Amino acid sequence: MDREAVANAVKAVLVTELDLAVPIEAIDEEDNLFSPHIRMDSLGHLRVLAGLEDRFALRAPRGRLEEALLETVGDLVDLVVAHLPGRA
Repeated sequence: MDREAVANAVKAVLVTELDLAVPIEAIDEEDNLFSPHIRMDSLGHLRVLAGLEDRFALRAPRGRLEEALLETVGDLVDLVVAHLPGRA
């Protein structure tokens, strides 16, 4: 899966898990996760991580995903790319 496909899937997870009223096309990788149109809070953070784990079958040491410093949508994309199954 290439980065663009991962980014689109991450955006879809954000829209679904946070119940956003914006299309994925309106979300950029540079967007802050705590911006008014994304508005991720601590519960949303956990919901998004769970959604990403389910969508991508992520493999990471316990707590690694929860401890990641995430500020932007691009940070989430980077996290997913780094932990995709089959990656060293």
